[in-house]
Amino acid sequence: MRRTTLITALGAVVLAAGWGPGSAQAASCAKLNEGQEVRLVGQVVEDRFSETYSSGGKPQTGNHKVTRFAMGSLAMRATTCRSDGRWRVLDPVVLTPSYANVSSDGSVPTGATGWGLAPVRVGDRALAMRFVQCQSSSVWGGVRGLLGIPLPGSYVVSLAQLVAGQVAGRVLPQDKTRCAQIVASKVRFRFDRRGTLSLKPVGGSQTSLVTDLGDVKIKKTLTVTARQG
Repeated sequence: MRRTTLITALGAVVLAAGWGPGSAQAASCAKLNEGQEVRLVGQVVEDRFSETYSSGGKPQTGNHKVTRFAMGSLAMRATTCRSDGRWRVLDPVVLTPSYANVSSDGSVPTGATGWGLAPVRVGDRALAMRFVQCQSSSVWGGVRGLLGIPLPGSYVVSLAQLVAGQVAGRVLPQDKTRCAQIVASKVRFRFDRRGTLSLKPVGGSQTSLVTDLGDVKIKKTLTVTARQG
């Protein structure tokens, strides 16, 4: 079975001991629920199988070999506020992305594939993110690649602003690594009556990639689950 290494490192923008919402924001809240953490965890399911066709032209599959491996995670730490009769997330929040097969300096070993859930923007009621697939620049030299993918680490970010502009240049270096977006997604927040933060379930399979090697096919299905803490 394939083994995938998951690496998390502290970024240049560190979490201060006194992190939390500003006093003016907190004063406007009827209630606060502090220090909450939610996490998105990704997984790739790889199915290698053979495909043949019957005399009538109908495809038939067999010899399935299924492997599951980690895709990384994206954690968010936040304080929730009740004002005007509803709960919302207060500014700022802490985001901690980690990626599979991506080192702390942003490199991917030659021959390996990096995977991750990269944050794009956080609002008071939703988190925008994207699934990314990465390769060494020596392999994907002809791929333009995404810009602004944060390195593994923890970052204090403001709401409604692009994360890439707030991580002090701590992004995956294109001279080492090129990444492509597989699919973009928006995960909405939900709150119970005490203001406990959770993420609305992300439905099943987000996307599937099929590689055709003639009689052998490789289907990769990307899924993500939401967890508390």
